[in-house]
Amino acid sequence: MRSAIFSLGLLGVLASTALPACSFDPHPQDGVMPCSVGCPSGYVCAADDTCWTPAEMAPSTLPPSGPMVVGRGHHTATLLQSGSVLIAGGTTTIGTISDAELYDPTTGTFLRTGSMTTARANHTATLLNGGLVLITGGRGQNNAEQSAELYDPATGTFTPTGSMAWVRESHTATLLPSGQVLVVTGTGECDAQLYDPNIGTFSPAGSLDDCRGMQTATLLANGKVLIAGGITKNGTFLETKLRGPTTFPQRSNCIIRPPVSLLSPAR
Repeated sequence: MRSAIFSLGLLGVLASTALPACSFDPHPQDGVMPCSVGCPSGYVCAADDTCWTPAEMAPSTLPPSGPMVVGRGHHTATLLQSGSVLIAGGTTTIGTISDAELYDPTTGTFLRTGSMTTARANHTATLLNGGLVLITGGRGQNNAEQSAELYDPATGTFTPTGSMAWVRESHTATLLPSGQVLVVTGTGECDAQLYDPNIGTFSPAGSLDDCRGMQTATLLANGKVLIAGGITKNGTFLETKLRGPTTFPQRSNCIIRPPVSLLSPAR
């Protein structure tokens, strides 16, 4: 499967030939000249309606990206501390796979690394503070998984860690300031769990009023986690807003319950 590196400069060059001219605003920001009707002499208008000099529009010098070793979808891609990217699991024409590979941005190539202990797709992969990657849940070859495992970049191997209380896929896993990982819901689930990398186990972390999957989870600057949207078992799309000091309402009543320490900045 082919992969690609995207560059703003390169995209701007391609787009500038098709866009109408735009006007010059004499207040540049970060070397980009804003425009709305026409750019000044020596500038061209990019796709985001800003004027750039030819030097700024030059194509990227990054090396072209080679193809993955195994074409796949529904996988994870995790940036490691080394700068490489771990590609793990997913589905192919033959089904769910356990294969993993590493992308090296300095050479633009993918190389095989160790395989996961369990084939999975629609799982999560979270970089922990110590450099390991936590893999949780997902859809196995036959059913959703409750197992979890750790990838060690130093050895290129995956090893099992504690299992979650329930099977789950299309869930979220968010690294907290404490170094723990908050795992929330998933297709058909309502609960949240907390993974402690120091002891390798999951513990209960409350639940949501609405069971959901395919939601997002965003760590905020104050240490709280915003759980947004998702889809219920009956296909309803949820609208979620953060409101109040310790609640995560969906509509007006979706709350991640105690322990409250999960919803507050780490001390």
